[in-house]
This record gives sequence, C-alpha cells and structure tokens, in this order.
Amino acid sequence: MIKFKTLSEISLHELAACFNLAFSDYLIPLALSLNQLETKLYSESINKAISIGAFRDGELVGFILHGDRKFGNKRIAYNAGTGVIPAARGQGLTKRMYNFIKPKLTSHSFEEVVLEVISTNIPAIKTYEKVGFEPIRNLSCFKGDLLVTKINEAS
Repeated sequence: MIKFKTLSEISLHELAACFNLAFSDYLIPLALSLNQLETKLYSESINKAISIGAFRDGELVGFILHGDRKFGNKRIAYNAGTGVIPAARGQGLTKRMYNFIKPKLTSHSFEEVVLEVISTNIPAIKTYEKVGFEPIRNLSCFKGDLLVTKINEAS
C-alpha cells in the first residue's frame, strides 16, 4: 500500500537514495552526492514542507521536490524534480502525489505550479499532461565548452 506525506521529516540520505535510483535510467543518467543534493535543495529554494513523497512499507519510492518562488506578486511552487524508482512506476504515483499535495499548496497561498521537462522525455510529458499541466513555452538547451577570448574587467 502506498502512503503519501510531505518530505519534512525525510533525511538527506533517504532522499538521495531515492533520487539516485529514480534517475538511474533517466535520459541522461544522474546521480547526486549528499553535498550536491544539499546544494540543489538550497539553490532551488526547495521547501520540504510542500514537497511530497510516496512511501511503500515506509520506504520512499517517489517524490516531487517543490521550490518556493515569487514571480511578481504571485507565489509559485516550482517543481524542481519528480522521480519514481523503477520498481514503483506504472501506478500513477506522480498524479496521486499531486492530488495529495495540491490542497496543501492552495492552503499555503501558492497560486500556480510550474515545471520544466525535456521535450524528448515523452513518458514524463504524458504524465504531466494527465496531472493537468500544459506546455506554455519551449526552451533551448545547449551543451559544450565555452571559449573565452576576452574578459571585460570592471572599472
């Protein structure tokens, strides 16, 4: 049986283990050290009280990390990462986690939830569409090494 609760009481170790397993077969395999995960939580203003976990027999098997953001006068929950471990996929956990956390977000005065997804990640796009998300813009991503030819020094 799956239970849902916020990540308020979850240790960094437990979150890292689930995060790394959930992203082990991602488009670009991803694994974060404890320090890197801690930096992510801090730099993306992730609030564990509005982030959600799916638990099977007390073990974290899925999560949604939400950052607490302001955009103009709007308070926005930014989805900074959603993951479900491979053994727990196919149960609609992302939708079920959002069904659980949406009332909490509303009661905490969040007006909107936003996220970004890689355009070739069709399973994630379909999942987010089932939750009710709609694409509003496309972002271009680039990869490579920068060649710095000149540095402007501040005067």
